[in-house]
Amino acid sequence: MAMKMKMNTLISTMLLTVSVCLRMPFSGADPYITTVWRGCGISEYRNGSAFQSNLNQVLESLVSNVYPNGFNQSSVVDDGQSSNSTVYGLLQCRGDLNSSDCEQCASTAKARLVDGCRNTSGFIQLDGCFLRYDNHYFYGNYSESAESVVLCNTGTRSQPQQFTNTIKALLLNIANKAAQSPELFAADSATAPYNSTEYIYSIAQCWRDLSPTDCGSCLSFALSEISRCQTGAIGSNFGSMNCYLRSEVYPFFNSALGSGGKRSKKVLIITLAVVAATVGLITAIGIWKWIFFSRRKLWEQISRTRGEEGEINLSSNIANPELIFKYNILKEATFNFKAENKLGEGGFGSVFKGVLPDGREIAVKRLSIGSRQGDVEFFNEANLISRVQHRNLVKLLGCSVENSERLLVYEYLQNSSLDKIIFDITKRHLLDWRERYEIIVGTARGLAYLHEESEIRIIHRDIKASNILLDNKYRPKIADFGLARLFAEDKSHVSTRVAGTLRTR
Repeated sequence: MAMKMKMNTLISTMLLTVSVCLRMPFSGADPYITTVWRGCGISEYRNGSAFQSNLNQVLESLVSNVYPNGFNQSSVVDDGQSSNSTVYGLLQCRGDLNSSDCEQCASTAKARLVDGCRNTSGFIQLDGCFLRYDNHYFYGNYSESAESVVLCNTGTRSQPQQFTNTIKALLLNIANKAAQSPELFAADSATAPYNSTEYIYSIAQCWRDLSPTDCGSCLSFALSEISRCQTGAIGSNFGSMNCYLRSEVYPFFNSALGSGGKRSKKVLIITLAVVAATVGLITAIGIWKWIFFSRRKLWEQISRTRGEEGEINLSSNIANPELIFKYNILKEATFNFKAENKLGEGGFGSVFKGVLPDGREIAVKRLSIGSRQGDVEFFNEANLISRVQHRNLVKLLGCSVENSERLLVYEYLQNSSLDKIIFDITKRHLLDWRERYEIIVGTARGLAYLHEESEIRIIHRDIKASNILLDNKYRPKIADFGLARLFAEDKSHVSTRVAGTLRTR
């Protein structure tokens, strides 16, 4: 019976994959209306105010008149551009969407932005559209310092460097095409380097209030930000106030439209190839079953080496097997966890500096052996950090689970933690007030992403100076997600116990 239920689950998963590739309707979220990120300004407006009335008028005008162009600007200017009740708005649909999808995305974006933002400025980006309003004129303004977000898919492919090079070439090509297109939009695909039947799909787009020159600058900045994703990452997504750049290993845009909204024979051929590939996957269910149960058996064998009643089963707690490093590699990288390589020590273990065979510097957190609470820390941190990517969050490269060893592998940050500078009278002069301000703002951005903008909402519960790491330019990154707690999309408040390490200065 258990075997049959697992087999049914596997078949259901495969059918879901096929339906996504064929773009057949099924119950679930429409991929064009998934929220990528959003943000609100500082100043709030009052209910019944002139600003609220003008805002409702602008948003209604944007949504109702977005087609046939897929782009719209609307404003209500009261007593000059500096009036407190003046509202400017912009709505941009993705260039491959038809009128029905564009209008649905625009209506959804409007509802979510009004519901989640009571401020005099705000924006929201869904997979299919971008909506923004402000009480200051912003049309045609571009700046690299504007808010932006980079989302990286932590899954990888074989030949990671060749795969990454192919993605970079594809993204550079469509970025140039988009900047030169009248619609400031381009979509294309390329063959994966290791498999001629697999393709990489990408989209580049600028909001049409930008000039071609500023569009090119925005997409160039997007390329540099996406390059921070790990080598071999199978997907990336950059969003900003002015442009959008995305790549995936599955067709996520309208296959009936090519670059600039024109019919593309090449994309049609790619779609047919994807359909054929999914049919082949259905015939390979037996192989999938063998791999699934073989891996499960292996993880159960590893978990039994602990031998304690009630011990956590590793096979059900490591979400992504591709994140796993071999213990011997990390042992050699840290010179057998040599004391001279220790960077610090916390309540659940120590952190060591290491160097991988490819030359990358890493930080390895080694949890205390036999700590059951440490196991909970380990699984939380591995699963949570691998699902979120932001410039102000520490990057998890992987983990190791062998016998009783529990290791987390992070990017190495040269300037250690904030507490080792601001609480050391011989080092605190290294940070002037400008740098301290940037550290505060960067930390706030990381927390805002965890609380409001991430696909999964996370409360860290242990923010302190020792959990804020600094890179070589003293840019902050929040670390130590071991005490993090998820909360539901519809929950705006949670109550938690005090967590973390108590400390006095």
